[in-house]
Amino acid sequence: MMASFGKALSLVLLLVAVLAGPVPATERPDVMLAEVYRAAADDVTQYWVSEKLDGVRARWDGRRLISRGGTVLRAPAWFVKNFPDRPLDGELWIGRGQY
Repeated sequence: MMASFGKALSLVLLLVAVLAGPVPATERPDVMLAEVYRAAADDVTQYWVSEKLDGVRARWDGRRLISRGGTVLRAPAWFVKNFPDRPLDGELWIGRGQY
C-alpha cells in the first residue's frame, strides 16, 4: 500500500514539475544590449538611465514578462496588474546581495 502511494506521489510531483516548467515564447524579445558610449554621437538627455543592478533581464510585451533568452516568466498577477499596455525592458531585482 505504502509503495503504491509513494509511486503515485512521485508521478504527481513529476507531472507538476513538467507542467510548471519554463514556457518558451514564440520568439526572443528584441532587447537593447550595452554598447560603447560615443560622446559626440549620443544625446544622453534622450535616455532613462539607472545603475547596473544584478538581477534577471526581462521584457514586458504588454501582456507578459519574457526573459532575454525567450522564456516566459510566470509573474504573479499582483506583480504585473499595474504594468502598462506598452513594452518595457529592464531588470527584475529584489535587492543587493539577494540574487
